[in-house]
Amino acid sequence: MSRRTLALALLLGGLLLLPGAAVADSKHYVVNPGYTTHVELRGTNGYRVHLYANDRHRVTIKVRKAGIVTEYETRGASHGKYGAAAEFPGFGRVRFQFKANGRHHRVSPPPWCEGSDGLALEGRILGRVRFDGEERYTSVSVKRAKAEVETWPRWRCRYLEPNGRRQRRKRTASFGAYGETSPSIEFTADRFSRRFRPASKQVVFNVFTGARKHGIWIFRSARVVADNSTFAVPDPKRAPENVILRPPPPFSGTGTFQRTPESVFTWEGDLSIQFPGIDPLPLTGERFAIDYCAQLGCVQREGDA
Repeated sequence: MSRRTLALALLLGGLLLLPGAAVADSKHYVVNPGYTTHVELRGTNGYRVHLYANDRHRVTIKVRKAGIVTEYETRGASHGKYGAAAEFPGFGRVRFQFKANGRHHRVSPPPWCEGSDGLALEGRILGRVRFDGEERYTSVSVKRAKAEVETWPRWRCRYLEPNGRRQRRKRTASFGAYGETSPSIEFTADRFSRRFRPASKQVVFNVFTGARKHGIWIFRSARVVADNSTFAVPDPKRAPENVILRPPPPFSGTGTFQRTPESVFTWEGDLSIQFPGIDPLPLTGERFAIDYCAQLGCVQREGDA
């Protein structure tokens, strides 16, 4: 699968997370009127825990710390107006009602959307929120907390191209490894021109992965900015396709992409990503499709199905 194809798949998958989103045409989608209840909590070990519940009965717990995000998503049921009840098997449960305090403020649509302002209702939740991450890397248990309900009218929005022309002009090279078999993984590395970024921030590494477990969806992502030495092309004139990637933590190890004497591209090494609470995920091997682009052009390798 090419980077463009996978990026489109991820974009369409992201639309499913929007309550009431529907495709309007090839360049726009429509978000129907709806609401999301948002609760921000403090988990153990320095993690921030965000709880979202919307009018389409989707309940999400998002855990964030230092560029690493893990989302747990399941279906729930309404529990009073703007409240929710949901089970996260193996992780915890949510059951709360929302009580407004009479304060509210307007919320403008995102810059890529057209429509009237939405309204944010301030208040608190009453009930119980209990959650433990894998191996208890973080935990939270509360009976009440500040909350906000964001409501919006119908919005017409345009699709955002993940890597537009402006970004492509700023990059000197980009690498992508895509694993389609479960757990699906997308690993990318972009090296930017010295004209646009300082030496310590010229390379950006991203990884996304998703899988279904215990009847819920779990999505994990990480983003790291590093210096130019982490994206090396040892012999750019004679072997421009040979690339060595050494991203910093939460990554570990090295990934090497190269053309063999038989003109076969390989993606090897012990490169992996460490997400909290689970074993490291390998990011190299034959299962990954590869997409590498530099100033001289692009090369691709199909992965094992």
